[in-house]
Amino acid sequence: MAAGDNRTYKSVVLPASGPGEFAEVDVTGTGIIAGDLVVASIRGTTRPVTSVGDSFNVYVESVATGTVKIKSNKMQTPQVTVNVVVVASA
Repeated sequence: MAAGDNRTYKSVVLPASGPGEFAEVDVTGTGIIAGDLVVASIRGTTRPVTSVGDSFNVYVESVATGTVKIKSNKMQTPQVTVNVVVVASA
């Protein structure tokens, strides 16, 4: 695979999280390596909010061989669908 090629594109469910918890989900894919570029975003047109009304987003916490960890940046979030694109670094 050449640099810039898509290794994987997936839509995954980030589960709801309770008080004191940050939601997280692991995304797996053949060929993912630590140096790859990963883009993650919440899918949908409605502004996602926590149970107390704060806006939230998702971020890539880590990229390792075969897996990417996606987390919410706020606690007490509802379930959302996240689009994840992994672009080959080499």
